[in-house]
Amino acid sequence: MLITILIGSPNAAITGFNSPYDVAVSPNHNYIYVTNNGNNTVSIVDAATNTITETITGFNRPEGIAITPNGAFAYVADLGTNELVRIDTSTNSITEITGGFDLPYYVSISPDGKTAYVTNQGNNTVSVVDLTSQFGLSIPTITPSNAVFDADQNMPFKSTWFGGRPPYAGNWIIFQGSNKGHNNWSNISCHSNPHILFS
Repeated sequence: MLITILIGSPNAAITGFNSPYDVAVSPNHNYIYVTNNGNNTVSIVDAATNTITETITGFNRPEGIAITPNGAFAYVADLGTNELVRIDTSTNSITEITGGFDLPYYVSISPDGKTAYVTNQGNNTVSVVDLTSQFGLSIPTITPSNAVFDADQNMPFKSTWFGGRPPYAGNWIIFQGSNKGHNNWSNISCHSNPHILFS
């Protein structure tokens, strides 16, 4: 049996990357996500125009990338931090991270979107990640200063995420804590909803 394989020439070239490593296409074919190992970013390309429309920062040697079948999330194997990083594709921001890998390179998502498989070059294994229950935030302790509550016992709090991840810098709300009404909050940690902090 003779099999003929026809390989064509590229029809176009998209520029603006920095040592691009891996690429994933959204299920609706509207967007292309590209990891840039050279400048620690993920570029988002509009597939209709073949131009970069947005750049996500906060990575450290991003390698493999995969998008869930429903297109809601993209997962990036972050080699420099030994983490799997989740991107919310509706906002194109990092929403969750989980660690415990050993030089993760590639990631693949099961057809039902419930499991991620991550290759570990450091220890020659493949990690199986249950995205429905095991995937969560790596949360440090955060200590604010000059805490002042409003009449509703809510305290606006501005903080930069531990490790300097830019997507997590911003305004947070601390509420319903055991120290409510006092100005001596400490050991503040994140709820499973990353926009809420509690004591």
